Amino acid sequence: APAGAPAGEPDLSWHLIAARGVGLTMILALAGIYVCAMVWQRRQWDWGPNGDWGPHKEDSFLWFKITSDMWNGLSPAMTAQLLAVGLIILAYGMLLQMHLLSPEYTIIRPDPSTSTPPSDSERQKRLEEVRNSLLFPLLCRWRRNRPVVLDILCVAAAILWLGFLAWHLQSPDFFAMPVSFATSLLLFAGGYWCVRLFKLVQILKGFARQLEELTKALRERWPDSWPTIFEQLPEKRVGLQEVIWATRPSVNDHEWEKAKKALQEAQALDGCRLKAEQKLCAIEIELYVRQFFHHIVRLGMGLVVSACLLFLSAQAFPFSQEPLLRLSASIMLAAIGCVMAWYYLKFDRNELLSRLVGTDPKRVSVNWSLIQMVAPAVLLTAVALLSQTFPEIWQWMRGVLEPMARSSI
Repeated sequence: APAGAPAGEPDLSWHLIAARGVGLTMILALAGIYVCAMVWQRRQWDWGPNGDWGPHKEDSFLWFKITSDMWNGLSPAMTAQLLAVGLIILAYGMLLQMHLLSPEYTIIRPDPSTSTPPSDSERQKRLEEVRNSLLFPLLCRWRRNRPVVLDILCVAAAILWLGFLAWHLQSPDFFAMPVSFATSLLLFAGGYWCVRLFKLVQILKGFARQLEELTKALRERWPDSWPTIFEQLPEKRVGLQEVIWATRPSVNDHEWEKAKKALQEAQALDGCRLKAEQKLCAIEIELYVRQFFHHIVRLGMGLVVSACLLFLSAQAFPFSQEPLLRLSASIMLAAIGCVMAWYYLKFDRNELLSRLVGTDPKRVSVNWSLIQMVAPAVLLTAVALLSQTFPEIWQWMRGVLEPMARSSI
C-alpha cells in the first residue's frame, strides 16, 4: 500500500493500472480485427473471380449471407464486426469509468454525524472505499472477508451453460477457424453479461445500504429538521430521473466550495451556522448520490450492449435453430429489464432519495420519471418474450433489412 494509506483498507491501485492497459490493448487490437473483417467481407462478396468489382452484388448483401436456406443468418464478417465494435465500446466504457474515479471526480462518502472536515488519512481511506466499491465490488467484498462464493458460482454456472450450448453446435463460417466468430460473440457477450450484471447488482445493493446508513446518521444529528435540509440546495431536483441522468460531479464543484467557505466564516454561536452545516451536508450527499448514479447508468449501458450482442448471436444460424439457446438469451435479456425495474422502484421508495428529489417517501411516485425509467425495462422484457413466442418475427425483420442492405452496396 502507498505511504499514508490506512492498513485496514486494501489498496487496489495496481488493478486500475492493469485494467487501463488491458482496455487500451483491446481497443487497438479490435480496431484491427474490425478493419480486417471489412476487407475480408468486401473481398468475399464484392470481388469477382478475376478481381473485378461488382459481378455478384445481386446475389449477396452486406449484412446477411443467403447462399442457401441452411446458411441464412449473420455473415461471419458481420458477426466479427459486431464482436469487435462491441468489445471496443465496452473497453472504452471501462476506461471511462476509471477516468471518472480519478481524484478530480471522486466524491468521498459524506459523514453527517460531524461537521469537522476529515483528516488526510481519513480522506484517503474514504477515497479508496469509493473506488473499490465502484470498480471492484466483488474483489473488495472478498478482501473484507464477506461471502462471495454464491456470486462466483452463479457467474460460472451461466458461462458454463453458454459454453456447453456453443460447444455442441457447428460452426457457421465458410473458412476454417478454431472458434467461429459467432461462437466467440456468444461466449464473450454471455460472459460479459454475467460479470457485468452481478457487478451492477453488487453496486446497487451496496449503494442502497449506504443510503440507509446516511439516513440513520442524519436522523441522529438532526432528528426533526433533517428532511428539510435538501430545500437549501441551489438546484432543486424534481423526480428521480434528474438525479439518475445528471451530469457527473466534480470535487471542484462551485456550490460545494461556496458552502465550505460559508461554514468556515459562520460563527460558532451564530444561528446561521446550523443552516451552513445543513447546506454543506445536503450538497455533499447530492454529489455523492450523483456520482453513484453516473456510474450505475454507464454500467447499465454496457450491460445493454452485451445483451444486444448476445441476442443477435442467438438469432444467427446455427444458434437460431436451437430453441434452448434462444430461450436462454431471451431470459438473460429479460433479466436486465427486471433488475432495472426492481431497483428503480426500490430507490424511488427510499426516504433519503425521496427527500432529495421532492417526492413522497416510502411510496412509488407515478409520474413521467417512472415512465422514462421503467419503459426501457418493459421494452427489453417484451422483446425477449416476443422473440421467444414468435420466432418468425426475425424473418420479417430480415425482409425489411434486406432491401436496405442491397441498396447500400
